Amino acid sequence: MNSAFWISNLTLTNFRSYDHLKLEFDPSPVVITGPNGSGKTNILEAVSLLASGRGLRMARLSEIDKRQKSDSPYNVFGWAINAAVNLGENQTVISTARETSRDNIDKRIIKIDGEIKRNSSALESAFSLIYFVPQMNHIFTEGRRTRLAFLDRLTMLFDYGHPKRLGVYEKYSAERRRLLKENPDEIWLSATESTMAEQAVAIAASRLEALEYIGKALAEFDSRFPRARMEVKGLVEDNFPKMPALQLEEFFKAKLEEARKLDFFSGRTNYGVHRSDFSVVYAENGALAENCSTGEQKALLLSIILGAARAKATWFNAAPVVLLDEIVAHLDDERREELFGQIASLGIQAWMTATHPKFFKNFAGKMQFFSVHDSVIC
Repeated sequence: MNSAFWISNLTLTNFRSYDHLKLEFDPSPVVITGPNGSGKTNILEAVSLLASGRGLRMARLSEIDKRQKSDSPYNVFGWAINAAVNLGENQTVISTARETSRDNIDKRIIKIDGEIKRNSSALESAFSLIYFVPQMNHIFTEGRRTRLAFLDRLTMLFDYGHPKRLGVYEKYSAERRRLLKENPDEIWLSATESTMAEQAVAIAASRLEALEYIGKALAEFDSRFPRARMEVKGLVEDNFPKMPALQLEEFFKAKLEEARKLDFFSGRTNYGVHRSDFSVVYAENGALAENCSTGEQKALLLSIILGAARAKATWFNAAPVVLLDEIVAHLDDERREELFGQIASLGIQAWMTATHPKFFKNFAGKMQFFSVHDSVIC
């Protein structure tokens, strides 16, 4: 049986609309229902902050604090989250909070089993999740950067080192732009481009490998959701099958050197993995995702997310937690039943929100239900 990450308890302090909230769970799917604005998505956001990154809302740290009354016992605290995360027989306690330094700079504090970690990358091997929220409905139409960011989130499921490589690549890309503006030291500029090339090839390799895993999972499992055919195109990715990694690094480094004058005048790096594009095709009719209807785009996204979860379960024996915010109300009965069936077959702890429990009536005995009204759990 595949192992799956699941949360057994969750405590929030001074988080969004909650003064203090403590919940306990079993490994089955979690359903949170209540009116719009009742605090459902705030709980999902807290879960998303147990992983690396800025959470599903991409909020600033200070924006997450609950605005307290002057007599609140939590008035002196920034927000805090504490959770017990399980995988197989292993349990990990994850704590994260906002702390303000003496010079009034907000900082995110992270502890894993009581040990302070320097940055959020430490969470990547401790917990795995993927999410689908309403803001993602326009991923295919918002532009290349949005699509590429989605691909990189998928890639992080399979390669814990992917975020660090992206960070190093971006750091040295910025350093190269700075050097080009000044009177550059040729040796340092060349070394910077070498580091960029090394990271770029590793980033491209991870993206391609992630798409291969997800593609296999989609091909091997029958589903009522549309099958997605995925591809990443870019200077480095396009040349990956044509030459060994070291040769590809030299090829890209030469391209950077050739583009120095162009990059100097444009003020940007014109070639690289940050300029790649992620495309999705509705396999049954050959239509690009951006040309599909809103309903088809949503179904394609769900198909990809479920495929990624299945791939992680199949080849890594560690299915992620899946967060689905206000999704089920927008699916027809057939696709809703398909979604719940896939969640059940994967054995994952999916967290789903909806305005009413009626959407889950056929699975009432297989899920754990929580009702929220004005940020109070009933």
